[in-house]
Amino acid sequence: MSRLILFVLTAFFFIQVAWSNNIFQLEKVEILAWKDFQKFNFGDTLKLSSEDFNHSSSQSVADLLKDLPGIHFSQNGGSGGRMSLFMRGTEARHVVFTLDGLKLNDVTNVDRQFDVAFFSTPLIKEVIIYKGPQAVMLGSDAMGGAIEFISHKGEKAPRTIIQLNGGSFGTVDTSIRRDWSSQNSSSKGTLVLHRMSTDGISRLNKKRFNAHEADGASVIQMSSSSTHLWTKNINSDFLISYLRGQNELDGTQLDNSVDKSLNDQYILQQKTNIQLNSKQSFSLRNGLNRHQRFLDSISQGSDSFSGSNIEHEALFRTRYQSQDYLMGLTAQHEEFVIEKNQENFDVGAIFLQSRFEFDVLKLQAGIRSEEHVKYGGFQTGSAGMTYSHELHEFGLQASRGYKAPSLYQLYAPDLSGSPVGNPDLEPEKNNSIEARWKYWDSSVGTEISAFQNNLFDLITYSSGQGYLNQSTFNIQGMEFSGMGRLEDLFLRVSYTFQDFIHHEQVVLRRPQQSWLGSLTFSLTDQWEFQTKFKWYAHRFDLDPSGEAIKLNSYETFDLGVKYIMKKVSLGLQMNNLLDRSYEELYGYSVMPRSYFFHVGLEI
Repeated sequence: MSRLILFVLTAFFFIQVAWSNNIFQLEKVEILAWKDFQKFNFGDTLKLSSEDFNHSSSQSVADLLKDLPGIHFSQNGGSGGRMSLFMRGTEARHVVFTLDGLKLNDVTNVDRQFDVAFFSTPLIKEVIIYKGPQAVMLGSDAMGGAIEFISHKGEKAPRTIIQLNGGSFGTVDTSIRRDWSSQNSSSKGTLVLHRMSTDGISRLNKKRFNAHEADGASVIQMSSSSTHLWTKNINSDFLISYLRGQNELDGTQLDNSVDKSLNDQYILQQKTNIQLNSKQSFSLRNGLNRHQRFLDSISQGSDSFSGSNIEHEALFRTRYQSQDYLMGLTAQHEEFVIEKNQENFDVGAIFLQSRFEFDVLKLQAGIRSEEHVKYGGFQTGSAGMTYSHELHEFGLQASRGYKAPSLYQLYAPDLSGSPVGNPDLEPEKNNSIEARWKYWDSSVGTEISAFQNNLFDLITYSSGQGYLNQSTFNIQGMEFSGMGRLEDLFLRVSYTFQDFIHHEQVVLRRPQQSWLGSLTFSLTDQWEFQTKFKWYAHRFDLDPSGEAIKLNSYETFDLGVKYIMKKVSLGLQMNNLLDRSYEELYGYSVMPRSYFFHVGLEI
């Protein structure tokens, strides 16, 4: 099966090359957009454009997300180690990642979490972060929020961009991106080839385990994303991607082990949009996200996992004066193979999202009804409003989310006679409310959000009992971000506070407070200097005996310089200048003082 998928991906990649050389010719037409997820969301939203990471010394999506307010990360020791992202106090498994609408979350993962450690930026045109439950649009898993990746589709064709990054610990990070277009521009797209390798650092840290052996990582990604206009009312998008990530792991409390992990990810999606008239449109999307994982462990031997998520979605959008409606039907099939046992389930859903505009007042409401083959019907909803006055905007959003148990949590085989999977698990659920105020102009801006997030029926693992619904807690918090511009100086600062109350167990790996700041100085139109500061309060984790242990607060400073011309960009980044030794996870290393360079060339 995997060989067939790889063959299809490779064949389609070369078909796109042929298209880019105008072997196929299409009539030049124009079609109106049919969907705008941002338009129906009134909660706190962050956005990154390709300009934010085109001149970065790293092509890792994770390195970009680390610098955003309200987002907390933990990583299992340096580049390539498993990376978890926390939003609004929820668990890492409560965040959905999508690429052009297709869910990227890994069904072979224990709790269907997406590991962003290997995902790279060259294909990505825009990243949008939606905070708070997004269940109406995305269904299960989006209890904490959603991160949407939007791919390039040859917007600035013809163009070729070559990037060479590298630096400490033998890191080499290269990519080539080709934006192409047919002669009449009715068909265009982007081809990307990305390769990164690093000798790495020891996953286990010296403080706890006196570990020294370096654990390397590598990734290769080959992708194509394109759009094709067939008539004045019909267009299609095609997305295809293959990613292979490899890393070396240290066994628990064992340095110099030979543990290795390999992850293959296959993405294939087709989307057809039909503009019925000036106010109505229809879209049909079919997508596949498949993961295969291979683990070679000195303590557990060799093992493999594979799983697929297949999505079908039909959308109808209609606009009438100040009203906008989006209606959808979705069908999802999830399957997982573990130790030659194959498990699967199907989910069907119908949803309606609406938006109303009345001059300075905007309202939205949405509802989703899902039919799960195991759990039956389940309903979620959201409602929100914004009020604008001059440069001020006030917003209010209430949402409900849920997460169905993963196939592993339901059906994982017993471990040495102790139960693991639990077929009687119930879905996790949460209710969230958010209020925000925003003031923004060209020289100064401020945004404050206050939120409350109540989670219940959370799934936890208990040794000897397996997975159980036994955890409940509430989160109250606020997020502040501000910016100021004065001639050649640009300052950004943010603060996040989250208080965990009524929790039955210790909340792990999420700090209560954090500060982020950056100061950018433009010496000339080409030269730019930037310093970044991060401070995180203490957090808790579990030691090998299962006892909760407090990890100390820490701060880091980074410094970068860029030289940007029209077709060439150069950069130097110095991270963790003070060489702080700290822990995001108990017993795992973090990157020490390190240096990375960037060279970019546009042809």
